Amino acid sequence: MDPVVELRDRRLQVRPGETVQTSATVHNATDVIAQYTFEVLGPAAAWAEVVPPTVSVVRNGRNTVQIRFRPPVGPVGNVPFALRCVSQDHPDSAAVDEGELVVGAIHDIVPTVTPTISRGRWTGRWTARFENRGTVAARLRVTASDKRRELGFALAPHEIVVDPGQTGEVYLKARASVPTLLGTVTPRPVQLTYTRATGPDEKADEGTVELVFEQVPVLSRAVAAVGALALVGGAAAVLLLARAAPSDKLASDKVARPDQPTGLTAETAGAGAISLNWSAVPSAENYLLYKLVDADPDGAANELHPVKAPLTAHTWEGLAAGAHTCFRLVASNEGGESKASETVCQDAGASPATPEPTGSSTPPTTPTPDPNVTATTPTDPGGKTGQGREPQGFYVVLGSFWKDDKAEQAAQKPLLRKTEIDRALGVTTVLADADASKRLGSQFPGQVIIYLDGQFASWEEADAYCTEKKASGLLGRDPVCFAPLEAGGATVRPVPSPTPAGNGLPTGTPSARQTSLVLGR
Repeated sequence: MDPVVELRDRRLQVRPGETVQTSATVHNATDVIAQYTFEVLGPAAAWAEVVPPTVSVVRNGRNTVQIRFRPPVGPVGNVPFALRCVSQDHPDSAAVDEGELVVGAIHDIVPTVTPTISRGRWTGRWTARFENRGTVAARLRVTASDKRRELGFALAPHEIVVDPGQTGEVYLKARASVPTLLGTVTPRPVQLTYTRATGPDEKADEGTVELVFEQVPVLSRAVAAVGALALVGGAAAVLLLARAAPSDKLASDKVARPDQPTGLTAETAGAGAISLNWSAVPSAENYLLYKLVDADPDGAANELHPVKAPLTAHTWEGLAAGAHTCFRLVASNEGGESKASETVCQDAGASPATPEPTGSSTPPTTPTPDPNVTATTPTDPGGKTGQGREPQGFYVVLGSFWKDDKAEQAAQKPLLRKTEIDRALGVTTVLADADASKRLGSQFPGQVIIYLDGQFASWEEADAYCTEKKASGLLGRDPVCFAPLEAGGATVRPVPSPTPAGNGLPTGTPSARQTSLVLGR
């Protein structure tokens, strides 16, 4: 007669690396003492143990064995198993009972943020790294806050996916709403919160990291004292020079900056073109012609074209037909740059036409650029440049600037940074107003973004490009590069092949070009 075997638990739950145990009872229905051997069948047999593996059972009696499972770190899910009981005296006499082992996932995120304390007059910067020591991929959403609400924050990116055994990075920038003019360093606590996406049957999972932004006063006490002494010394020097004879006056061979350019005019030219003319500045060696992001006369510039003196005209081409575009002019020489001219605006031509220059006797001939200066006017797909320029396919972000930082915008820092990156990397990046872009606006509100697109066939390729280039160190310390995720982690559409009439980017494998990328200034 066959034995009867019964599992105490037919469904067990365990996490990888942990042990779960149950028992089984065997019933000897014969009239003689019998010995039985037990074994586990199925995928779980490799990490199962029966204690003891053999038992003796008196006639019409029962005995119990223990079954232990210890699954290794690896795949998770439901694993079926069976326990077989075989009579040693009669091998044909056997019994089987079946069960299921539910191997759950391990969620273990280890955050590291450097530095813990960041110092600055206006801004603080941190790099947060999240190591996934669990067994499944983790989708993390990162936020930052301060209890006093005295800081603004920019996170790039807001959401990352970290595979098991890998580390993801998020870059955090905090900016004070008001400066500290005098006094001591002011510590401002910052809390970085990361939340893991959970399933319907899981409880919320989040963690925090405490940071500090130490805001340094704009003028320390020592600087204020030195400034007062300098004012006293300057006043004394003025008095001494006023009493000195004309022959005692100091001569200076320093070159003076050029005067502010005047007479800048803009006329509609051919299709997608505007003709610009201005009055010559006597001491100018070069003219820097800026195209503004939008029609705001006080707005920031996103493209620069140098013109070698004595030329005083240039035709700006490649604009969208009928686009209302504004320009600003700066003169430069060895002594530095002049004040910017008055802003002029005009509509680009809608059909081919012959430009008629005004305000200068010099013909409107496109100048030969200075070989020491690189022009940064890219060909723009779809006739969109600056604020309306959408990233083409997958892309990487190289830098960001606050639009409401008037000092940065007036100093043309976003455009100068774009020019530096283009020259260092040999690529043509895009400077765009994130709020005017559907894809950029959700990730970088209130910012001007420098990005590189048109070179990546997948998000993985863009991410691998960043991993490779961050180690090269071409653009200084703390290189930054990241490939943003779309909202909700959706995949973006495949990138089209670049052509001369498209975005003007060079073809070829992106990994063949070296770069390191810096977020912000």
